[in-house]
Amino acid sequence: MVDAQDNFPAEPNGQFPFASEAVRRAASAGEFDTVRRLVREGAKLNVIAQDGDSLLEEIVLDLVNESSLSFQASDMVRLLLELGADPNLKGPDDSVALFPAMLNMDTPILEALLEGGANPNPPGGVCEGDNLYDWAAVDYELHVWGMGDQSPLAAHTEGDVATEDAWLAFVDRMALKHGVRRPDHLMLLRRYGAKTGVELKEADVMPRRERIHLDLAPEVLPSARSLEDAINFLNRLIRDGWDWSDLRLPDHLEALHNQHCNEPTFMALFEQAAHVYSDAVVAKAKEVLRSMGLDHQVGR
Repeated sequence: MVDAQDNFPAEPNGQFPFASEAVRRAASAGEFDTVRRLVREGAKLNVIAQDGDSLLEEIVLDLVNESSLSFQASDMVRLLLELGADPNLKGPDDSVALFPAMLNMDTPILEALLEGGANPNPPGGVCEGDNLYDWAAVDYELHVWGMGDQSPLAAHTEGDVATEDAWLAFVDRMALKHGVRRPDHLMLLRRYGAKTGVELKEADVMPRRERIHLDLAPEVLPSARSLEDAINFLNRLIRDGWDWSDLRLPDHLEALHNQHCNEPTFMALFEQAAHVYSDAVVAKAKEVLRSMGLDHQVGR
């Protein structure tokens, strides 16, 4: 029998207490019976590694990084879940087992985790407000298609970007046409309820091109998807300044940033626009102080 693990030192070069490290090694090697025996004898599955990842996440990482497995990695993940591994156990950085499977576009392991109760909408991504799905979508487009106007995905129509699911259907058609990897893992995430960060923020899950302040006039509202329209909007803001009466601009800029934060041209203009907004706030504050007779509070 395995003694209480709290008394076990970590195995040399291991990340976990002795028995849990043994589970990791057995799982990564496809030793199903050994995993069952270790857990039956008391090995803990829901532990956090010295580097902050859960045991399940480390095992998934081992499995997706091994290119010549003699067993179905997803079957091992299912076994661990059946034995009590928590697919939503997070370390200090909020990472969960879905992340390595997502980054490796491993649809079978993703499906095993989602079937086992993994939250399809954990936080985390490349931009503020992103979640796992946002990260997965950007990672797929970057590694499979590349970014920029030269990508075949730039040939989309208005209907192709009406909703996230319409966009995925378009990407899938293009993948079949060009003989590249299909976005199976993204479609799987959607089937299990994964949403974009913006969708989660909007109570009614508004269509992709309508997510940013529908009450703004069309000439003021750039498309949430179109990089060209967003850049034109920023150029107008930099050129004409900010009308203080438009109190929705901060949220508008934040939404645009979340949509296009991976585009260098947009980000360069965004920084200039942010300065315009900041200068307008400072100018308004000085105006208010003067109107209150507090001129001495106004910075020189």
